[in-house]
Amino acid sequence: MMLNRTVSLNLNGSVRSMATLKEISLRLKSVSNIAKITKSMKMIASTKMTKAQRLMDNARNYGEASAGFLKHVNVAESSKPVIVCVSSDRGLCGGIHSSVSKGAKKYLKTKSDAQLATIGLKVRQQIVISL
Repeated sequence: MMLNRTVSLNLNGSVRSMATLKEISLRLKSVSNIAKITKSMKMIASTKMTKAQRLMDNARNYGEASAGFLKHVNVAESSKPVIVCVSSDRGLCGGIHSSVSKGAKKYLKTKSDAQLATIGLKVRQQIVISL
């Protein structure tokens, strides 16, 4: 491939080739295109990093909550199954409380060695009254 270059003589008589105006403008254009691509890649990486950090923070909250729950329940590592019943402390969803407590009671009848952990007052009251 042959480049169009003009040859000029310096004052000391040495020959030096100079790039044409077209070559310089093409090179400047390619450099600016590379800068644009690099900038967009940086923005994409920043967005992905922000999303990953947000997901990590959310996962950390769930991890801390589950660790706190297990510490509160005092469930030891054993082969016994653990039934976790979750309900609210107040009413207006009685059907859900009844369904959760009935399911837990039914499971406790089949697996008498299972441990029971409750979150919320309503399901705790319904299960303790019947047991």
